[in-house]
Amino acid sequence: MPAPGLFVYSNTATSIDGKINTVAQDRLALGSHEDKRVMHLLRAQADAILVGGNTFRRWGLPLVEDPRLVPEAPPRRRPVINAVLTRRGLLDMDRRRFPDPRVELLVLGGPQLDAAAHQRDLGAAVLRHDAPDVTWALSVLAARGCRRVLVEGGGDLIAQLLEAGLLDEIFLTLCPLVVGGVRAPTAVDGPGFPGAALPRLKLLDLRRVEDELFLRYAVAGSR
Repeated sequence: MPAPGLFVYSNTATSIDGKINTVAQDRLALGSHEDKRVMHLLRAQADAILVGGNTFRRWGLPLVEDPRLVPEAPPRRRPVINAVLTRRGLLDMDRRRFPDPRVELLVLGGPQLDAAAHQRDLGAAVLRHDAPDVTWALSVLAARGCRRVLVEGGGDLIAQLLEAGLLDEIFLTLCPLVVGGVRAPTAVDGPGFPGAALPRLKLLDLRRVEDELFLRYAVAGSR
């Protein structure tokens, strides 16, 4: 298990019907300027940002706060870790934006990952494990001194964290849009939970800004 002092929280913007993207996997920006500001504030509070490989490839940008959006955030003493848990690595993504001095890119995956190529092309460190999963990924981050880990998706990764009881809080922006599509990705994907074992949440905060709702939940039973 990860270190007991590790705090893990997720942040997601969804449509009214719970989608985070379209069936066509467009690069869809659901939230308003205020949602973007909240995202950057939550990033500023994190030692590491954990995402899945598909999410990172689609985004293609360093995951780090923009001080212009959150000028109240104190300057960082060291780069934020962008930890990517991936099966096939990141060598097929747009490499023009890496390396970035604000970010330490850490690729986590199986023994097949090419560490030398990731270092050469992306400036990324690679750690490999015979059975890479979210528990191992968080243990790696704890060993590197992280105490606050922000998870920005995708839905499969968040489902794994909930199943393992490793997600402490969920920040959710509910956007006034309908996406639809039975195959459109949602905030929590994976195989689903049985009715007798649905993760239960406790509402900690609710804020309305125009037509958006900003929700904060604690996950009951997490560590």
